[in-house]
Amino acid sequence: MTQGEYKEIDLAKMAAAIMVVAIHAQPFSGLTEAMLIDVWARLAVPFFFIASAFFFFKKPAGQQHIGHYVKRLALLYLFWFVVELPITVLHFYIEPQRSIGQSTLALLQGLLWGSTFSGSWFITALMECIPLVWLLGRRLSSATLLLAGCALYAVVVGSTYYYTVLPPDWRSWVDACHAWSFKPELSWASAFVFCVAGRLMAEKEAQVKAIGSRKMLWAWLFALTVAAGEVLTMFFVARPQSTDVYFALLPFAILSFMLVLNLRCPWKFDYLRLRRYSTLFYFSHFIFVFILVLVNKHLLPVNPLLKYGLVLLLCWLLATTMLTLSQRRGFRWLKYGF
Repeated sequence: MTQGEYKEIDLAKMAAAIMVVAIHAQPFSGLTEAMLIDVWARLAVPFFFIASAFFFFKKPAGQQHIGHYVKRLALLYLFWFVVELPITVLHFYIEPQRSIGQSTLALLQGLLWGSTFSGSWFITALMECIPLVWLLGRRLSSATLLLAGCALYAVVVGSTYYYTVLPPDWRSWVDACHAWSFKPELSWASAFVFCVAGRLMAEKEAQVKAIGSRKMLWAWLFALTVAAGEVLTMFFVARPQSTDVYFALLPFAILSFMLVLNLRCPWKFDYLRLRRYSTLFYFSHFIFVFILVLVNKHLLPVNPLLKYGLVLLLCWLLATTMLTLSQRRGFRWLKYGF
């Protein structure tokens, strides 16, 4: 099957993009935010990683394939880096009270291990993890890679989501590590295990589909219950400083992808267009959130739910415009944005 025949994944990716917008538009607060954002919306980025690895490893992967994949991601990165350059300059060079050299060093660090423009860590992590999983997969089994990925993920979760409950000495050590390195929850360190899971799904697709949608639904509901339990426990016991990753998110994301593989969507859409919309929503919404935050701060208050709706509307307008213009001569370079 080609990527175009996995319409259920395309539909799920569009839903995931809408959830990513919710993470940054912040339409909710308190317990509602914990349940709708930390449980549901945090599922989106891991799902993207699994889907990206799944489609990559569905094809025979060689050095040429790896090179083409990295080049395509690099062009996507460059496109949005240029688009968001004014905001990036503001965040790295104007707002911080530091020298130009320190700002440049921070920018380079973000380029290698984290983010330069908002959300760019996702592309960086894919450019690092997919070749790494491919290379290690030539020597190691998927099960071994998955165990290694789980161990790395546990370290990331323990040092971020559970930071507030760590002993003081441990927190000091974590602070020292984060000071000279990067945010592990927004880097290849948290993405690796999901890319391994995507490779495993590509290898075991027939077995996954043989499980059946009903059994998968029950397993997924159990994972959802465990994820909600972990998030609620931390919400009432010790508010996490970072909610990007937590332990139950790993099985929840994997089982969500497995469930989608077992579903059959009867609706007729232009799924290729939907796939492109999900990419454009993901990268463009940061710009509109930034603008509306400025409006809320300096001009007039904006209701959080209204802000979320406006961001989605603006993303849709921009995506529609870019997809339409990209078909015309002189504007085909816009394709690099999706």
